[in-house]
Order: sequence, then C-alpha cells, then structure tokens
Amino acid sequence: RASKSEILNEDLGVSYSRRSPDLALGMVTLTILEAENIGTRHYPVDAKYCRLVVQTRDPTPRNERKYEGPPGPNPQISKHARLPPKTPDVSSEVHHSGARLVFNQTFSLAPIKTAKAEILIEVMDESKRHKLGSTTLVLTDLSNQKKRSMTLSVARSALHAGNVESAVIYVTAQFQYSRIIPIKNRIYAIIDEQRKLNRDIQNIRLGNEIAHNWDFPDEISLFSPRGNAGQTSREYPDA
Repeated sequence: RASKSEILNEDLGVSYSRRSPDLALGMVTLTILEAENIGTRHYPVDAKYCRLVVQTRDPTPRNERKYEGPPGPNPQISKHARLPPKTPDVSSEVHHSGARLVFNQTFSLAPIKTAKAEILIEVMDESKRHKLGSTTLVLTDLSNQKKRSMTLSVARSALHAGNVESAVIYVTAQFQYSRIIPIKNRIYAIIDEQRKLNRDIQNIRLGNEIAHNWDFPDEISLFSPRGNAGQTSREYPDA
C-alpha cells in the first residue's frame, strides 16, 4: 500500500509522492523545550527579547543537488522566550540573567527534500539585533524515524564567546521521510533471521555447535501443565 502512494528517491534518501513527483514527503517535527546558559551573570540576556529562528539547509554544493529549490520550507520564528518559575536555590540575579530560557514550542518543517539536510537553530536577541548563538541538528541522526530527545551544544557568537558555561538547547525531534523503508527493513531482518536459523539447523544435524543464540524453551516435564495443555499431573497409587 505504501508503494502505491510514494516512491523512494535513493539518491536523496526521502520518499516523493507518486501523484506529484516533485513533492517530497520528508517532515521534521521539532519541539524546542528550553535553552540553558545562553545568558549569564556577566552576559545577561532578557528573555522577552529572545527568539529562535529555525531553518533548513543542505551542506551539499548547489551544483551537486538533485532537487530544485531550497532543501526545506522557509525559516520559522519562535515566540519570545520566558523565564522558568523561580526556585529557592537560584539567586534572583542568575534567574533574570537568562541562564534558563523556556520556549516549549513545536515546529513542523515540511517538505524536506533530502536526508542530507540539517536544521539550523539560531538564538536571536531582538533588543540588540544580533545572534547570541546557534546549533545544528543533523537529520542523519534521526534516520530511524523515531522521536528522540536530544541535547544540542550551542556555539556562541563572538560577542558572547567569553562565557565559560556551556550553552545547550534541549529538544525532541523526529524525521519522517518514508513508509517504505521500515517495511523493507523488517523484511530484511526476517530474511536474515531465517538465514541464521537454517545455518544452525544444519549445524545441529551435523553435530556442530550452533553459531547464534536462540531463546529455546526450558525443559518441559511430561506431566506438567505446560507440557500437556489442559491436563494436570496425576499421582498414581502404589501397586
């Protein structure tokens, strides 16, 4: 059924629609939870002026790209950050410095035209009109198409490069690009298991050690309930 609606472009690593051959079916669902150590006591930032710019880019040289146009949708901008609730173990100075910036915002990025693409996340300070830092999410890290929690290191801009604390952004991300690939992978896994099983059947017949670990059942007693479904063991009187 999947192959009726999509075709996998092996060169780009993403499925495309059969009905609209130029329509890529790759999509990234990215939730940016919060950023840590973007601001510090020495280089404070104001949460209400901080936004994120999320965009797709492809490191492949333009003359080698096998698709038309940009690798993904237009850049998206987050809502303003906010401070987390104040806790007793954090001083007011640190709390208001932007040491923790909460975003908790989800971005849907589609269509993604190639699995070689990257998601660039930039932290911007609107009050000073400059970039505080940036980080990159490589889509090949999400090749299993499952949702994943990640901690991304932030490279600070030159103005804030002197900060000693490591800045990070916490995200969850999922890259969905094909319904065909999971089916193919399951088929390959079944074929591989059958190959191993046939090999060990031959080893047993020849009296050799088996080459793989199998989850063999425990020994079953002849009169145990497990050995005879629906029956119970009997006690015979002495003759």
